[in-house]
Amino acid sequence: MARTRLLWLKEETINSLRLYPDYTGPHFANSMAYPLKRLTVTNGGELLAAVTTDERRPADVHPFPGSDSWYYGGFPVTQFWKKAKGTWRDDLQVLVNGRYRYWGTQQAVPGGVAFENFEMRERFYSGQQFIFGITRRTPGELGLRPGTSRPATGSRPGP
Repeated sequence: MARTRLLWLKEETINSLRLYPDYTGPHFANSMAYPLKRLTVTNGGELLAAVTTDERRPADVHPFPGSDSWYYGGFPVTQFWKKAKGTWRDDLQVLVNGRYRYWGTQQAVPGGVAFENFEMRERFYSGQQFIFGITRRTPGELGLRPGTSRPATGSRPGP
C-alpha cells in the first residue's frame, strides 16, 4: 500500500520505475535478484536491505477516489530485512518484483510500477533467522549509505 519504489542496496538505490520502465501488465513484473555482494553490511556488522516510497506525502494519494481501497494513510516509512552479524551464507540474495495494476483490477498504481514483494532469501539451515521491520527511520539512519539512483540491473532468480 505504501507504493515502495526505492530499493536501498550497498552503493546504489534501485528505482522500480527504471527497473520496469515499460511494464504495464496486470500481473507481477519479473522478480529481480540482488546477490550478497550488492548488500550493505552496517558498521555493527548486520546485513541490511530496505525499500521506501519515493513520495513525500503518500497519504495524499487516493488510488480509488471515493473509496479507501488500497489507500495508505500513513507517512513515509522504511521497510527492511536484516541478518545478524555472521549469520548469512554466500548464496543470500534480496529479491523484488513489481506491480503496475492493483491486484484483480485494471486500476494503475498511482505514480507507476511499485515494488510488490521484497524479500531476503538463502538456502535453509537449522536455526536460520531473518528480521523484517518497518520504521520511521530513514535508510541512512539504519546504516545504509544514501545511494545514487543508477540504471536498474539485477538478475532473474534461478530455479
